[in-house]
Amino acid sequence: MGDVIGSIGIVWVLFLILLVILWTLLPFAVFGIKERLDAQTQLLRDIKNELKTQNLANKKEDVTPTPKVIEHGNSIQSESDSQITMKELYSDPAMDWFKKDKS
Repeated sequence: MGDVIGSIGIVWVLFLILLVILWTLLPFAVFGIKERLDAQTQLLRDIKNELKTQNLANKKEDVTPTPKVIEHGNSIQSESDSQITMKELYSDPAMDWFKKDKS
């Protein structure tokens, strides 16, 4: 019985020594990661700014779109008035790929 208690005590001491070593090394690991995180943050900010400038450029181009006129039989219809059903609008394009040809 004494041997079991002694071996459990040795395991606890080894565990505590390992815990102290890891707790001592933890700040170095955190500060080592900080530089990489700062670099990633700066990269994301650059990407965000670039996307913002591209969106602004696209909005300036789309301010005054010229409507295209499409003739349908006897009536004239602008492209913005094209007939799109709700089913087409919310349909999943992948489903068309899986449909089988019924001819």
